[in-house]
Amino acid sequence: FAAKSQQKAELAKLAGHFQEETVPVTIDSRKGPSSLYHDEFPKPGTTVEVLSKLKPAFEKDGTVTAGNSSGINDGAAVLILTTAKEAKSRGLTTLGEIVGWSQAGVDPELMG
Repeated sequence: FAAKSQQKAELAKLAGHFQEETVPVTIDSRKGPSSLYHDEFPKPGTTVEVLSKLKPAFEKDGTVTAGNSSGINDGAAVLILTTAKEAKSRGLTTLGEIVGWSQAGVDPELMG
């Protein structure tokens, strides 16, 4: 499952399916500005053979490895939430509306 998931994500990335959802980020450092244009995941060329060589991350005989768990990531998102009246007064196009909401959860050990 992990190998197939990585392979599908790699193909989708190569086909440009994430282009409209990804923007470059520029940071200033001592060496000057540096820009990041793409995510470091998925790992290109991931195969079952590559994944089978990874050591367990937590327990000696464990099944969780760097290849079948989420990476250490950082991310960001932006959302403008307002009334239809306020959006109209600012010349903004309304993309949707909240018609209801709910929340659910599971024990963190289940990773749900």
